[in-house]
Amino acid sequence: MGGEEKAKETVWSDREGFNQKLAEFSDALAVAMAADPQSLEALEPAAGNVFKVCKSCHEEYRTPGE
Repeated sequence: MGGEEKAKETVWSDREGFNQKLAEFSDALAVAMAADPQSLEALEPAAGNVFKVCKSCHEEYRTPGE
């Protein structure tokens, strides 16, 4: 979908920052799952934060697709 992405060198040179992003993603995912949404409307707020955290990591640690 839109090209091939690859990890930037910062995944390795800023491993502490990358690990922090992984922890933030894990935390956001845990909150979304704990919310136990029973409808799409109930899922949207929690899922929005998961996507936000996911996007911030991709922006910093992945090359854009071509």
